[in-house]
Amino acid sequence: MLAADETLFRSQDVFDPDYTPEQFEFRDAQLREMSFCLKPGLKKGRPSSALLIGQPATGKTTSAKLVFQQLKETSSAIIPVYINCHLQSSAYKIFSEIRRKVLGMPPPDSGVPLAKIQDEVFVELAKKKKSLVVCLDEINYLLPEGVADEILYIILRAHEVYPGSKTAVFAIATEDIMHTFSDKVRSTFSPVRIEFKPYSGQETLEILKGRRDAGLYPDVLSDALLEQIADSASDLRHAIELMKQSALAAESDASKKILPKHVEKAEKSIHPSEASSDSMVILTLIREKKSMESGELFEQIKHSLGISYTTFYRMLRRLEAGGFIEIESVAAKDGKGRSSRIRAK
Repeated sequence: MLAADETLFRSQDVFDPDYTPEQFEFRDAQLREMSFCLKPGLKKGRPSSALLIGQPATGKTTSAKLVFQQLKETSSAIIPVYINCHLQSSAYKIFSEIRRKVLGMPPPDSGVPLAKIQDEVFVELAKKKKSLVVCLDEINYLLPEGVADEILYIILRAHEVYPGSKTAVFAIATEDIMHTFSDKVRSTFSPVRIEFKPYSGQETLEILKGRRDAGLYPDVLSDALLEQIADSASDLRHAIELMKQSALAAESDASKKILPKHVEKAEKSIHPSEASSDSMVILTLIREKKSMESGELFEQIKHSLGISYTTFYRMLRRLEAGGFIEIESVAAKDGKGRSSRIRAK
């Protein structure tokens, strides 16, 4: 039995969504491509922009944060600014965060005009002779009402108003979103496309073993149960959360090991037996249409449900894991890239 003052966790932080592992595996190629985009900025040139594309839980955010962290530790020639567009979804909030990183302080609370914040940012960059690279994570939150167009255009065309300004944008999305931008933004943005394919089953298992060994004490979670968790999870993020909840279930049971019953309890806590109301709306629409492309489906439900594409895609994966639908990768209707075809079972 586990004593009252004992725990199964070496470090519970290891299972947090924003945790960056010391050994980040299976993304060397993507990290190199991102580094190549930044290389010109290290030599006083203009960095290249990039579009990081991939399904949820494929390492896009962690890769960007890791490259930015290494950049801050090794060079002062580039100022990297990471922004989660889910939390900061207006031009004012985004440029306020950029100002905070460039000038070392946010704008006054009294309400400075957006144009003044932009002016302060680019004047300071020109004065310091430094480049600016802004990572817009979950950029899909900026697509409504043209916010993404506005921000990209201002950042990437800054050199026209502020000679000597060198800027680039790393955008993170679940699918290719270039078609959503205006013509003038597409021609200005022209990013390097960096694809993050889903981890293979073996890669997922290796990553989970690393998290287990860093986050739990030895012998708490067996290889066999870890494989069960990997097989039952809809993606890597889900598997990591399932590990954490299984350990918490074992602790509440005063058990020194995670047992099958604890994994089963964790699965129920993460996936209630009844689908959420939002999931049921999506499933009902799929059943009515029999078959739909993911983009078409999202367009029909995004306003009524008020959800992001990332949340939508996670719902699809959970519906798939529950045996309600099947997802197939197909050529997009417009002939550009790939899309997902959703069918009801």
